Amino acid sequence: MDKEKILEEVKKLNEKVVKLNDKKERTANDLKSYIESLINLGEITSNMASYYKQEGWPINPETKKEYSQPDICKTTPELQSCYQGINNLKKKYELDNMLFSSKLANKLLKDYLGYLEYCCVTGRYIIPKDPMLAKVKEKLICDSIITPINIASRRKEDENYQYDDGKSWYELDTLNELYKDYSPNEEITCINGQMYKGAQFSYYIDKTINATKEEYKFKVKVLKTK
Repeated sequence: MDKEKILEEVKKLNEKVVKLNDKKERTANDLKSYIESLINLGEITSNMASYYKQEGWPINPETKKEYSQPDICKTTPELQSCYQGINNLKKKYELDNMLFSSKLANKLLKDYLGYLEYCCVTGRYIIPKDPMLAKVKEKLICDSIITPINIASRRKEDENYQYDDGKSWYELDTLNELYKDYSPNEEITCINGQMYKGAQFSYYIDKTINATKEEYKFKVKVLKTK
């Protein structure tokens, strides 16, 4: 993808993020809006990193040296504005507070979202070559973060609440298996000295799904397939 097309995508995302920041009312879709915007930024920085690797990295006017990949969001005013807008969304939605709403969220989800953010702002988000798999990846990431946080929020209101949306949970499990089956072992993750090799983010997705099952002991009707 050439630079002009990438910057067109940046402009579209920036316009979307500005509108989200301008909205005064809070909705149930705030977290989803943030994650989708973050992933969109990740796709953009990934394409921009590929472009720079082919055409050469721009020069940082302050250091007089080439930018490095961790600073990719500083390479154009458009990218920097978009990055700042997404950071503002996180503050607006008080996501750091939301991530401390349960024992599970305290550690695992905080690490998961933190790693997702790191990949998206440094051009390390891996875009699947298959467009359908790219959509599966985005939805899987969104749902695997949003579902346990929503459960935790409901539990704060009603300690006896038990998640029972069997259809959505079955879909989440199915998406996870599809993603792992059709994605290459593209990432090596080192967690507490242990190495994990698999599809990008699968370590955190698997851990989050399993931890959610364990922590909440929710009742889900099992959907049987022939």
